[in-house]
Amino acid sequence: MSDTLSFVFTLATIPSVTSQTTHPDPANSGLTDVVLMSTSEMVTLLRLLNFAEVDGGNVSVAFSLANGNLALQFPCFNSSLLYDPDLSVVLNTNTSGSGSDDLQLLALLSLLIIPLALVLVAVMVVVVGILMRRKINQEHSINYTPKDAVEL
Repeated sequence: MSDTLSFVFTLATIPSVTSQTTHPDPANSGLTDVVLMSTSEMVTLLRLLNFAEVDGGNVSVAFSLANGNLALQFPCFNSSLLYDPDLSVVLNTNTSGSGSDDLQLLALLSLLIIPLALVLVAVMVVVVGILMRRKINQEHSINYTPKDAVEL
C-alpha cells in the first residue's frame, strides 16, 4: 500500500507545446512556474504551489511534467487536503505596431460594454414595470371616505 496520492493530468494544448521550462517563481518562493510555449504568441503558465494543506498542516508536494502529463503527488491524509494550482493561458502582445493591439483593446471593451448594456436594459425593464404596476394600483384603489365627510 502506497503512502502517496497521485493525480495525473493530461495537458492537451493546441497548437502543441514546442518547449517547456520549470523554475521557481521569483516573486513567491512557495510557487513553481511551469511555462509551456506553443507558439511565439501563446504561452500556458502553470503556477504550482510547492505545499498543500494536509490535515491542517503544510506538507510539500511533488510534481513532474513529461510528455504533456502533469503528475501531482500528495501525501496520504485523514480528513482534508487543500491544494489550489493556478492554470493560465497568456497571449503575448506584439509591439511591432501591426495594429493587433487595437483589436485586443476592442475585444476587451466589448467584454465590458455588452454586459453593462444588458444590465442597464434589465434595470430599465424593472423600473418601467414597477411604475406601471403603481399606476394600475392607483386607478383601481378604493376610497373609503365619504365625499361629504368633514375633516376635523
